[in-house]
Amino acid sequence: MAKKQQKLEPINKPIVDGSCKGKDTRSLILKRMLSVLIIGIVYFACSMMLFFDVLWAEILVCVGLTGLIFYHQYVTGMGLGERDCALGEILYERQEKGGTVSKEDQEHSFHPWKGFVATTVGLIPFLIPCLILAFTAQKVVYSLGVLPSWVSSATQQTNISDALSYYNNLSGASFLDILRILVRAMLMPYFTVATSIGSETALWAERFSGLLLILGPLGYGFGYRQGRRARGMVNASIKAGVDKKKRRERKEKRQRQMRRAQGPGQLN
Repeated sequence: MAKKQQKLEPINKPIVDGSCKGKDTRSLILKRMLSVLIIGIVYFACSMMLFFDVLWAEILVCVGLTGLIFYHQYVTGMGLGERDCALGEILYERQEKGGTVSKEDQEHSFHPWKGFVATTVGLIPFLIPCLILAFTAQKVVYSLGVLPSWVSSATQQTNISDALSYYNNLSGASFLDILRILVRAMLMPYFTVATSIGSETALWAERFSGLLLILGPLGYGFGYRQGRRARGMVNASIKAGVDKKKRRERKEKRQRQMRRAQGPGQLN
């Protein structure tokens, strides 16, 4: 029977605390903006390629995409958090040995709120149109139609021409219409489901578009906070590997000592 592997417990070493207001965070904010833009493009592209005329399939695609985006952001944030913790450990050791730690290096070290701060600020340019739409959203109603050709002669009659001229007053797209198109394109999977259910659901989706926007990207903040534990697990794995090597060396040493103690005559 194989020996049961012992569960590793994280080993958290002391670190130099970082900052969520420094140059490193500002650089991370720009990366988070680009990440949110890429997420919107992925949402739009996947919704176009994975279009179904069945509600349950659309819901499945929507939930699946959201879960994948959240997981990817979580893992990416945790990776950066682990690397920042590793830097914090190095800086702490340098500090303990009497070395100096620059302000830039200290800011680059781990801070538990760095992921959330960078993601929140990076979301602002995309949240603004969502909030404008949320406070101005109205139920979309299509009322104008196209007059048949046989009615054109009636437009010359003064008693009904004013009423019929309403159909010719086709106004162009307003600012809110363009805003609605941009927000819906950025959150296409959610609005695909909402419009399939009904116009009332689509209206509520527009009102909560800001909340829908942050669902995926916030995974980065949660993941970054786990960077401390992830680094602890790396330290535990390193220690386990070192301990295993030492045990193997001790075992080999004992075997060599036993062979020497037995003597060449007892080995035949």
